[in-house]
Amino acid sequence: PNIPAVFVFNKAALTKLQLSSRRIGFYIETLQDLNNRRDLQVFMGDPYEFATQNDVAITFAPVPSFKKFKSLAEVHPFPWLRVPHAGTIRSYTSWRQKIDKSYK
Repeated sequence: PNIPAVFVFNKAALTKLQLSSRRIGFYIETLQDLNNRRDLQVFMGDPYEFATQNDVAITFAPVPSFKKFKSLAEVHPFPWLRVPHAGTIRSYTSWRQKIDKSYK
C-alpha cells in the first residue's frame, strides 16, 4: 500500500528475447498505471543483483528464472484465480500452448 514499488527491467533478458515494441509498450503502460497509485522506481539492469543488494519483497512469478533469486526470506504461494489444469506451470509459454489446444 504505502511501500514504494520497484521494477527492474532485466537488461540481459531484454537483449536475448528481443520483445516487440507492443510488448514493451504494455510493460510501460502497466508501470504508468502502478505509478499513478504508488511511488514507483524503474531501473534497467540485473534484478537478481538488485535483490541481493537491497531489502526487497519479490512477487513470485511462475517462470523458470524465478529460482535465480537467492536467499529469499519467505516465498508465498501464487494466488491463483483458477488452479492450472493443463500441466506444469514451470514454463508459461508451454502451459499457455496446452491451454490453447484444450480449447480448440
